[in-house]
Amino acid sequence: MMNDPLATWRTLAENPMESKQDSHLPVEESRSTSRRTSIAKMIIFLLFVAIAFMIFNFLLGDFRRKQNALAQAQMLSEHYAQIAGDSKKIPLNLEPKINNNEISKMFRMEWLSSDDVRKFRDSESPVIIAQTIKLPLFLSANGRAVVIYDKGQYSATWMTASEFDRQLAQQQSLNP
Repeated sequence: MMNDPLATWRTLAENPMESKQDSHLPVEESRSTSRRTSIAKMIIFLLFVAIAFMIFNFLLGDFRRKQNALAQAQMLSEHYAQIAGDSKKIPLNLEPKINNNEISKMFRMEWLSSDDVRKFRDSESPVIIAQTIKLPLFLSANGRAVVIYDKGQYSATWMTASEFDRQLAQQQSLNP
């Protein structure tokens, strides 16, 4: 009699409220539990995606900041090499000639004074002749782009704050 559709129909017709409540109660609970679980999973997924997106943006920002500073230092090293020409010596005046429109787009740079250049002009060791200010990064070590003079060659490189401090201390120890 359980498989008889007419019997089920008669039972529902005689007492529709009781059978409706009894038959749908577990389904309603399972649907609401399923919705809550689905919503919780979606929230967790969205949080994960948002955090991943933030980390990606911070990494991209760090990368771009480093690359822009290095490009600026490279431009400066090429400028110094052009000024030095065949002499391969550090120019006495390291202050670059830059118009005001370009300065606003650049990181602040610092370079050796003429007196310091005279001291290090014939140095056999690498000498930091120009550097950007210390650039704060979010997910990597803070540092600076530097221009290094080494035996007649100019190069631009990135140094972390600790590498820069170590190189500068070594450079100061060379000071006669």
